[in-house]
Amino acid sequence: MADKKITELTELAEAPADDDLSVLVDVSDTTMAASGTNKKITDTNLTSRFPLLAGRDGDTLSIDEVRAYDGAGLKLYDDGGNGIFVADGGAITTNGILTTSKAIDVTIANAGNDVGLTVTQNDVTNNPVGATITNAGTGNGLFIDQNGNGIALNIDSESTTVDAVDINAAALTTGRALYIHNSSTAWTGTTGLTDITIDHPDSTGSALYLRNDGDGPNLKFNQGKDVEVIDFDACTDGGTTHTTLAGSIKVQMPNGSTGYINLYT
Repeated sequence: MADKKITELTELAEAPADDDLSVLVDVSDTTMAASGTNKKITDTNLTSRFPLLAGRDGDTLSIDEVRAYDGAGLKLYDDGGNGIFVADGGAITTNGILTTSKAIDVTIANAGNDVGLTVTQNDVTNNPVGATITNAGTGNGLFIDQNGNGIALNIDSESTTVDAVDINAAALTTGRALYIHNSSTAWTGTTGLTDITIDHPDSTGSALYLRNDGDGPNLKFNQGKDVEVIDFDACTDGGTTHTTLAGSIKVQMPNGSTGYINLYT
């Protein structure tokens, strides 16, 4: 055994244990020769010099940071070539073709106090889109499931001359550009299911503007019960000072009766 070379020894055909020994030359110790001294070292001490190896256990890898080798980017793929690609500069793309799994699934645990997703667009030079969702199918382009007693969609727009919300539904034939629905038996709202408020006394713009270039009615009411179709409230003078009749709006009720809305100056 003493006369055998290391290359002639039996190979260990499995991953070494932490206390298994290897042979190295310690060049800082010249006891054996000027070139160094042969010494043994455990697998734990040997791999501690290389964090990528020290953090392995066969199934997982524990490491604080992974960097791309060069400007070609960094890829994290499965055995089928699907995964995440981080391009040089930080842009992240996914090339996976998903069936039953999710491309990105973010879950914040209770008391986690973290924001699930933040997209910050600071490019005011090129002004690109902040986030884009493209859906070629018939499912929802964006689905918000608000389970808590909070606002499902809150838009804070600082624009002054550009629309805060723009819905382009030019391809519609029978659908609706906007549908607001409430089937709750507990609904007791006094401000209406839809509330449009201009909250400044010096404003001169319209609260609601309707335009219809077609042949259909500009505004249509479908009142299911025998109650007021339109209820005007908050008249500042109680209707006592304007007594000159300027005109009337004819109202045809579902039961065949006719009523009028008088306009005074």
